[in-house]
Amino acid sequence: MRAIVNVDSSPQPYQIAASWFPSYQWLQATDGLRLITPSVVWSRSKQKQDIALAQAMIRPYLTTLIRKQVDALVNGGSIP
Repeated sequence: MRAIVNVDSSPQPYQIAASWFPSYQWLQATDGLRLITPSVVWSRSKQKQDIALAQAMIRPYLTTLIRKQVDALVNGGSIP
């Protein structure tokens, strides 16, 4: 098994969400500040297991933004 997490804190044009990309075996998620992309290569696993592992790998990197911070980011500002 191989599991890698890439955390990119450069400005990103992403909203707060997460998506699984089965062709690449990675999940992308953002908290509005960082783009987190864990990649999972796990032979003989089911996609459900890959996604669960990727979600567990992402959780430590995500922060919970308050509505005021999200609005500031969406409107092109920075986090107060």
